[in-house]
Amino acid sequence: MCSQCGCLGKRTGDKFHCTQGCGAVMQADQNAAVNVLARLHDNELHRWLPFTKVKQILLERYRRSDETAHPELQLQLQKLSTSMELS
Repeated sequence: MCSQCGCLGKRTGDKFHCTQGCGAVMQADQNAAVNVLARLHDNELHRWLPFTKVKQILLERYRRSDETAHPELQLQLQKLSTSMELS
């Protein structure tokens, strides 16, 4: 998950590519560390929560954050979320 925009991305070796959001490319371990730090005091995400549930919660938060976006952007986000669900 991209630490900059919250979209799902892809890790290739030591690089993380935000393929569906902001397009950022960063060092994968640094991206992961920023995500861990951001979730440190998150009461909804706990240590023993299955990764599928964590993914579901984070994607829902991302979707909610974009509900007030411009209508054209909302359409793009709908297409994006559909493609993420198929992955």
